[in-house]
Amino acid sequence: MSDTVMSDVETDQSDADSDCSALAATGSACSQSPPLHGCAYLQAVQQQLQSYATTNGEYLEAIFMHRQMYMVQPSAHAECAKAFGDLAGALEQRAWRADRDADSEAVAAFRTESWLMGGPRAR
Repeated sequence: MSDTVMSDVETDQSDADSDCSALAATGSACSQSPPLHGCAYLQAVQQQLQSYATTNGEYLEAIFMHRQMYMVQPSAHAECAKAFGDLAGALEQRAWRADRDADSEAVAAFRTESWLMGGPRAR
C-alpha cells in the first residue's frame, strides 16, 4: 500500500464538490461563477454586473474606455470579443429595475462591439 498526500488544491476541490453534492441532495442548486473572458477591465465589469446600472449610459463609457485601452495594447485583448458577448448575454437575462432601463440598448451595443472586435466568429 502506498500513502498519498492530497495537495491543497485537491482538498479545496473535493470540499467544493462535497458542498455542491450536499446542496444537490437538498434540492438546492450549486452555482459556480462562469469563467470570465477578456482583459482585466472587462472582467471587472463582468464581476460588477449585478450592480451595473445602464440607464445613465455607463455601458457606453465602458465601450469607449475599452477602445482606448485596446489602442494602446491590442494583444492584451484577444478574448474581449467573447467578453462583450458574455456581457450582452448576462444583461439579457437579468431582472428589470428602474436603474436598468437601458439594458436592451446596452445589449445591442455590447453585441455590436463583440462583432466589431471579433468579426463574424464572435457571434
